[in-house]
Amino acid sequence: MGYTLKNVSEVAAILGCKPVTVYRLVKSGKIPHRRIGKFLRFSDQDMDSFLESVKVEKVRGKYGA
Repeated sequence: MGYTLKNVSEVAAILGCKPVTVYRLVKSGKIPHRRIGKFLRFSDQDMDSFLESVKVEKVRGKYGA
């Protein structure tokens, strides 16, 4: 079974944020990850889990359609 693991810079590029934001998400426990030695690595499943957890459903109201 092969894994494709991404580093902090790659995850930041995917999310469109700075690497420091990824480190903050890790520290707060909001994004799943693996620690290999001193390095943080993220699988595609980690990214899917995180993105699903921050998904906002469309709502009607002041800012909705």
